[in-house]
Amino acid sequence: MEGVFSGITSDSLMTVIDGLKEILPIALPAMLALIGLRKGIAFLKSCLKG
Repeated sequence: MEGVFSGITSDSLMTVIDGLKEILPIALPAMLALIGLRKGIAFLKSCLKG
């Protein structure tokens, strides 16, 4: 198992986690907006369909 993870150190993991923390404030509202938009479109289509 050591051969697969030999290049991964705590510093490299912290770098990845820091990058995710920077992306989260942008990605989370965008994902929620897309979900809301899809739900809104589906609601309007169901209302128009009757």
